[in-house]
Amino acid sequence: MKLKNFGRAALALAASAVAILGMTSCSLSFTVGYLFITGAATGAGINNGQIASYKIKNNDGTLPLTTTVGSGGPNPIQVVVNSTGTYLYVLNAGTGTDASPAVGQIDLFAIGGSGVLTHQATFLPQGSNTRNIAISGNFLYALDEFAPGQSYGDVSAFSIDSATGRLTAVLNNQQRDATGLPLTYFPVGTNPTWMTVSGAFAYIAEQGPATGATPEDPAQAIFIYNQSATSGQLTLTQNTPTPTGATQLTYVYATGTSLYALDAGPAGSTGFILPYTVGSGGTLAAVPSGARANNAQSQSPVGPSRILKETSHPFLWVANSGINTNPGAGGNVITAYNIQTNGQLFDANTGGANGETAGSGTRCLVEDPSNQYVYAVNFNDSTITGKKINQQTGGLDALAKAMPAPPGSPTWCATTGSTF
Repeated sequence: MKLKNFGRAALALAASAVAILGMTSCSLSFTVGYLFITGAATGAGINNGQIASYKIKNNDGTLPLTTTVGSGGPNPIQVVVNSTGTYLYVLNAGTGTDASPAVGQIDLFAIGGSGVLTHQATFLPQGSNTRNIAISGNFLYALDEFAPGQSYGDVSAFSIDSATGRLTAVLNNQQRDATGLPLTYFPVGTNPTWMTVSGAFAYIAEQGPATGATPEDPAQAIFIYNQSATSGQLTLTQNTPTPTGATQLTYVYATGTSLYALDAGPAGSTGFILPYTVGSGGTLAAVPSGARANNAQSQSPVGPSRILKETSHPFLWVANSGINTNPGAGGNVITAYNIQTNGQLFDANTGGANGETAGSGTRCLVEDPSNQYVYAVNFNDSTITGKKINQQTGGLDALAKAMPAPPGSPTWCATTGSTF
């Protein structure tokens, strides 16, 4: 009888241990946030582009698919999420060209449980051929290639209703039209390519007019606006934009104290990274070493497209949309850098000369909310590349498990750490 009681006690203890271990094992795998990816290609029964929602698993970086929905319009090229992780905005750019500009649209989605998206409303920017959108506090800004009826660009500003996510146009109270009414937009230069908003400032890269550049509208320059956190107004901080000396200025990325611009360079070149420090009034001072050729890890990628600065370490990565021209090298690469205290960029030690491989035609690079993983979305081969951040070197290690297939021809990615 005593042996039976002892056996039952041992069995109960073993069962408890299994339960505890099971709970511990389960607790190691949980969702740290959601990843949203836009795809330009339409799906069966969908007339417009698509958005896929994925859970990001903390233990291995895998991406279980939650749902895929229509993007609300044609040619989605960007997606941004508000600071609370409750609303998502998709820029559906349409099919406008320089010769035939088109007004795109901004579609609002509510983010629900498991990252499920529900379409709420559509809003129109003031100009045409919208390049990108950015959120700062309670305001959303859209960079348009052409202001209404003009050959130069503009920024369309909107206030965000915190309760509904809906957008309301913000008028330019500093400039007026021919009838004396406030402009509905904020003018920028000719052929603007990208806008970033960080801290109290908005930075707009422009390539300028093909001929006849002026001090007010120079070639390859950066416009700097002060952004009001209370009214959303944009106010130029200086009379003329900051010249960069670039050949083909395509992208700007601001971190608060630093700004990095991408110069695609002459055709077939690796391009350059232009590092700046941000001073008072948002002014830019070039890092003493000047432009850095985008050739880290002895690579020769073409078409630098996006920049990502790691949240808590001095690591910087550059995605490249063109193939690596090194003999025998495959596909695209992500070049990795360490940021020095003086702002200079040194090659990160990635443990070899092969660089960080990615898919073909990388359009977006994003860090997950737990700061463990980096994801690249690749337009040409419709893939997601997942990497684990080496916290010591800034290198990117391949994940053990494969990534899912994103919506066809993926164009952009965004994350949120809200997991309600």
